[in-house]
Amino acid sequence: MNKLMCSFLFLLMAAASGIAQDTTIIVRSDRADTIITYGGNTQEGYSYDRDRRRSGIDFFYSRWGMLDLGVSILSPEEDYRLDNGVDPFEQRIIKSTNVNIHFFKVRLKPSAKGKLSLDFGPTLEIFKYFFENPIVMQGNQPEVTIDYMEGVNYRKNRLTATYLTMPLMLSFHSNPRRPIRSFHLAFGIDAGFLVGANFKTRLDGNKEKVKDNFNLSQWRSDLRLEVGFGPVLLYGSMGLRNVFDEDQDAGYKIKPFSVGFVVLPF
Repeated sequence: MNKLMCSFLFLLMAAASGIAQDTTIIVRSDRADTIITYGGNTQEGYSYDRDRRRSGIDFFYSRWGMLDLGVSILSPEEDYRLDNGVDPFEQRIIKSTNVNIHFFKVRLKPSAKGKLSLDFGPTLEIFKYFFENPIVMQGNQPEVTIDYMEGVNYRKNRLTATYLTMPLMLSFHSNPRRPIRSFHLAFGIDAGFLVGANFKTRLDGNKEKVKDNFNLSQWRSDLRLEVGFGPVLLYGSMGLRNVFDEDQDAGYKIKPFSVGFVVLPF
């Protein structure tokens, strides 16, 4: 009986060995295939044509709901003063904010590895400039008109300007497959037009808001830089045009700047 059982097991192993010689298993990975052939042959690193889904790189990608949070800074070319010697553009920097709402961003990746991309999408840019001195900007004037309100202690006096722009950025991602471990660097330009502006004052609980363009430039263009690692992303922008219309600026030559953080969506 034992001899019969041993003979049966021997025949079964031989049959299995004969079948295994013709059996091949291909193990897929992101970078290569590993081919394992029963019978002794094993080949690793066999390349194959990867499609975009298998490689994890999308050549066309869109993201919704990005947000920039930063500060807005006015940079006069000269030390401008009113007749009483007061600087009309001295700011409360901490309160002067910049909020950019990126409705959506399209990313085109022309490089095979996806490290370079071209990013663009419509953005609503909101700049709020809070002033240190009790000044008020007058609307509906042929040129920039700033009044100094002597003896008035405003709790708030600020100019708000809103632009609709289209940033165009050339971006580099060191590790596009794992964004949380990727270094990000982007540089480009954004341009757009003035949507609206207002000047708001608050004094002893009384609020007043005047809507006007306040002789602001109708067009805006900026150089933009982004740098960061993983989810931490900083941005900075430098205005290429003056804040005020060159034909109505009353001699005030001022460039806008902003710096802050890019808040990524969940």
